[in-house]
Amino acid sequence: MKSEEKCPKCGGDLKIVEGKNGEFLACTNFPECRFSKDVNSDHGDCPQCGFPLRLIHGYYGDFLGCTNYPDCRYTFNLDDDEGEDFGACPECGGGLRKIEGKFGDFLGCSNYPECKFTKKLD
Repeated sequence: MKSEEKCPKCGGDLKIVEGKNGEFLACTNFPECRFSKDVNSDHGDCPQCGFPLRLIHGYYGDFLGCTNYPDCRYTFNLDDDEGEDFGACPECGGGLRKIEGKFGDFLGCSNYPECKFTKKLD
């Protein structure tokens, strides 16, 4: 079913598509344009590029990711100690998030892989 909205990435029409995790809006110019966004939930806009954020169920837990991926790789980990603020990355200014590694917990930059800043937690 066609939507009234236009794709913010390429200007094409958006249509409602039924996926394995429910309905979402997708660009009709697929596969050239891979823009999509959730229909039923608004997670705000990406602080880096302004595109909508979407909920992603990842291997290590749920997170918000930019719909302008791969041009924008912003992510926000939803499992960070009930939203505890770990501050800004000293190298690029992105957000820091707690990551549970096999050798212990550490802070990593949310702009990974562009920024590879890490800091061991005691």
